Amino acid sequence: MEQEIRTELKLVQLIGGVDRRHRRAIEAQIDRLGIHRAQHMILMYLARQEEAPTQRRIAEAFDYTPAAVTITLNRMEELGLIRRVVHSGDARAKKVYLTDRGREVVDTSRKCFREIDEAMFRGLAPADLAALTAVLEILRDNLSGYAEESDDLRASARGRKD
Repeated sequence: MEQEIRTELKLVQLIGGVDRRHRRAIEAQIDRLGIHRAQHMILMYLARQEEAPTQRRIAEAFDYTPAAVTITLNRMEELGLIRRVVHSGDARAKKVYLTDRGREVVDTSRKCFREIDEAMFRGLAPADLAALTAVLEILRDNLSGYAEESDDLRASARGRKD
């Protein structure tokens, strides 16, 4: 039993360590691009959109305040990454478009991220990757809903104490 606990603890530590190292590698690349993480996230979001979103839609997508999005977009516009155009149907709404420079940053990011992922998975055979994927999906599914269940238990415990 104690050996199982040590093995599970080691696995949790390894998963966390891989996540932290991957995040650090990504953030180092973003820093080299000379932009902030939130700016990068918005650039990547814009690149995935078929139609230019409004500032409001960006705020909703990231659960940011409209004021925070405005500040971030102002800086991105100063850097030449985006341009904003007043929406023809509503003078208060601005659509946000990537500039050529913004697209270059997105392309560079994607290339860097592919390199990081390739380095991370180096030496793993396709069967290893399939097995790892299956295990991680099980772990994810086991935890999905756990936070909500815990919140429900805490709320019900508080209700009994009151």
